[in-house]
Amino acid sequence: MDSHNHLYRQTAGLLIGYALQFIAGMVLNLFIKIPITHPGVNSKNHENTHEQQPYTKKRQHLERYTSRMVSCHHEAIRIFSARLGW
Repeated sequence: MDSHNHLYRQTAGLLIGYALQFIAGMVLNLFIKIPITHPGVNSKNHENTHEQQPYTKKRQHLERYTSRMVSCHHEAIRIFSARLGW
């Protein structure tokens, strides 16, 4: 019974923490203004430099890794759904 109470308190604490974090974020949003564009980006320079960036091996590796992670995620969802009978 003690482990049940511990789990209940832990879950309640986590949910209260999430609620406080949510409320703090909402209150903060009342006092700030989010700019439409990033203040450090000049639109003319941004377009030109984006086209000139080389397709590096690091970027290529990152795209392959991301693609594999998405495939694994979709496969896990498919297996989980099949076990639940969805």
